Amino acid sequence: MTIFADLRGKCALVTGGAAGIGLATVEALAGFGAAVAMNDLPGSAAMETQVQRLRGLGFNVVAAPGDVGNPVDATRMVVQAAEALGGLDYLVNNAATPGTRTTIAGSDLKAQDEAFWGKLLSVNLIGPFRCVRAALPYLQRRGGAIVNVASTAAYGGGASSTTYASTKAALVMMTRELAKGLGPDIRVNGIAPGWVGGSS
Repeated sequence: MTIFADLRGKCALVTGGAAGIGLATVEALAGFGAAVAMNDLPGSAAMETQVQRLRGLGFNVVAAPGDVGNPVDATRMVVQAAEALGGLDYLVNNAATPGTRTTIAGSDLKAQDEAFWGKLLSVNLIGPFRCVRAALPYLQRRGGAIVNVASTAAYGGGASSTTYASTKAALVMMTRELAKGLGPDIRVNGIAPGWVGGSS
């Protein structure tokens, strides 16, 4: 079954969009005709490569470098992306970090110190909130939509750490609260994918 959506004239911002789920989302939105801002960390070679590749295929994709874990940079990035696109219809909060290259056992509390918690909370939970807050004026003008990318880890589906699972569980609850608070004018939904190789 072929699924097609006509998104010509629509504008979207996808955070963490240079690889994995984020990149697939950028490709889908652009393929359906939307203008898309692809976010990744400043200096990301992957972002520049993917933007050039997609533009070479005829898609309207622009780079939106910025760190969602930094309150000033996150706000700047969203505003600049929205202005570059000429508005914003969709915000996909996909950017996240496990903060570790190997799984941290639930019993290993020393590895999950204040700094570790602070980093994951700032990127995985507060980051999406920062982006929503900065994007809200643009989304309100168009009756836009928000999608937050959580994880099966939020429901006990296995995670790289207790901290990571906790941030994703909190993101699920934040999504529900935002849906009530911003609806019906703005739709807010979440997805909870399982492990995907190369995704954030």
